[in-house]
Amino acid sequence: MNTSSSSECLWCHTAVSHRIYNALQWCYVQGIRTVKRTRLQLAERFPELIARTGSSQRAFARTAGVSHSTIMGLLHPELHPGRRGGMQLRTAWRIAQAYATIARITSEQAFDLLIVERPVEPA
Repeated sequence: MNTSSSSECLWCHTAVSHRIYNALQWCYVQGIRTVKRTRLQLAERFPELIARTGSSQRAFARTAGVSHSTIMGLLHPELHPGRRGGMQLRTAWRIAQAYATIARITSEQAFDLLIVERPVEPA
């Protein structure tokens, strides 16, 4: 598990963990917004972690407030044309918060367990 320290967001000056700060879609360099080239994806252990809670993936999707097809698209992007396997930060937090509630851990711990950030290869 990642025990992250905190730093200050360059945009809103809120203290955030380095993990969350790095997952933001916008990074600010010298006052100019530039897109960060990373993709948030589900961890390979996601199906196992959900199963350990006693919940099905479909029931977990309902609890998280996302569609089951979103979960399946994130797990198997190669089977879903038009999907690249990444998710929005908001979706990642919905998934993490639902897991945190079920597993009785903090949202940050759930985010670290379920969500991975991978660099996007330049096109």
